[in-house]
Amino acid sequence: MGYKVHVAFNDRSKTYDGQSLSFMTLGTLPGMGLAKDVSQTVSLIDVIWLDPDGREIVSAFEIEKSTSIYSGMLRLIDLASSLEGRHLQLFLVAPDAREKEIRAQLHRPAFGQLGSLQLRYILFSELCEHCAGLCKFGEDHRIMLKMLGAGMIEIGQARPASR
Repeated sequence: MGYKVHVAFNDRSKTYDGQSLSFMTLGTLPGMGLAKDVSQTVSLIDVIWLDPDGREIVSAFEIEKSTSIYSGMLRLIDLASSLEGRHLQLFLVAPDAREKEIRAQLHRPAFGQLGSLQLRYILFSELCEHCAGLCKFGEDHRIMLKMLGAGMIEIGQARPASR
């Protein structure tokens, strides 16, 4: 879709289609005025899409196959809180079997004071089902919203709708 991509530093040695992710992604995130500790945390977000110039973050994805849902959520919230006023698309991507766990974490009182921050989740089955269409018809990050249905959660505003 024309975005520059940043992959978490701890995942750069992984490969896709026989090629190292370190050769397919940006080496560093652009300077956005983040504090050093926040910048280090943000650099651990699994996948970040930046505008075609590579200057502004558009979307961020935490893929939580087996690691803590909570820690991935906190990284995304740190990013959004540090870049307040910018409209970011934030996504948790997880196996279908972890949907209940995602919902449970989002009901924690700690997330009740975050204003209108929007955090969405995508289940692996939905991503796999729509992947070809996303790649074929997607012009920008908004294509991700079309496949979400009930997977949109506004932290601090409303509780997730049941699926």
